[in-house]
Parts: sequence; C-alpha cells; structure tokens
Amino acid sequence: VGSEMCIRDRPLTDKEADYIETFLVDNVDIGFGRSGKQVPIDVEYHSLITILRALHGNNVTIGGIINNMLKEHFDLHEAEITGLLNKNTKLNNR
Repeated sequence: VGSEMCIRDRPLTDKEADYIETFLVDNVDIGFGRSGKQVPIDVEYHSLITILRALHGNNVTIGGIINNMLKEHFDLHEAEITGLLNKNTKLNNR
C-alpha cells in the first residue's frame, strides 16, 4: 500500500528460496483425487499451508505440500526409520 513494500516485492533469502523449491512445488505423480489418501490435519496447520499456497500464487496443492514435507522428513530421518523398521521385522520373526 502506498510506499510500503509488499512481502512479495522484497527479495527472498536463500533459505526462503530453498523452502519454496523444496516444499511449494507439486512433485506428486499421482492425482490426489483418484489414488491419494485423505487424512485429517490440524486446523492450524491447514491454515498455515493455505496461507503459504496463497503467498506463492496457489500453484501447488495442499496434498503436494504435505507430500513434499513427508518426503523431506523421511529423507532426513532415513537411518532412524530404517533402524526402527529392521527392529520391528526382527521382533515379528521371532
């Protein structure tokens, strides 16, 4: 408004640009309407994701953002998840 700079007008930091490239893109090959699964999410998280979508021009689906977040989580914690899965498999094979 007036001479005030809008958030969209200021340059992005490197971390902000990385966040957009990682999470605010649709990298999902499946159509969520056809073969994706519906899950309830907290209203607060839904609101935050909706705002992020709007700030980025709504060029990504909520399902796409959640899928990207899950991928990042599983990539980041791959060793711990693999260890837990291996322990569970060993327990089930006793």
